[in-house]
Amino acid sequence: MQVEVWNGFHHSEIRDRIWNNFRSPDRLMILLAPGVELGAATAKLLGSLDAPCFGIQTSGTASREPRLVLYEKKQIQLALSLIASHYDAKKMKNLFCFPQPFHVFGLLLGYLMADQYGWNLICPGGRYGTKALEQWLEVLEEPTLTLGTPAHFYDLVSRVREV
Repeated sequence: MQVEVWNGFHHSEIRDRIWNNFRSPDRLMILLAPGVELGAATAKLLGSLDAPCFGIQTSGTASREPRLVLYEKKQIQLALSLIASHYDAKKMKNLFCFPQPFHVFGLLLGYLMADQYGWNLICPGGRYGTKALEQWLEVLEEPTLTLGTPAHFYDLVSRVREV
């Protein structure tokens, strides 16, 4: 099995790497936040993994200890199909993804879902900040699914009120 480690924020290069990894058999891609070392991660398997295709370092918020969580393709495909069953995916043109690729929300709902449905994936480059909010305001003319955490949406509402 080939293993690739990505350590960083949104970047134009990461999109194709994620998509290609998901389509390829016998590949594992591990996505880590900047400054996190793989050696410090502890593996936590979800069920019985036949062939993990992605690994994401958790922050340890719930477990009090950061862990490397591995996902296999069939888990990801099931999650995407269940989420997509709640709305008409054909109406969307863009997917604006605030969460970083090393966050399970950003990886699964952002990068992989955009690829699966042929949506234009828009990710603000680098760290999250005011520039990302401005970029979001620019794409709202077309049907855009926006992904974010509660903190992202709080900032968006505040920014819209300012405009």
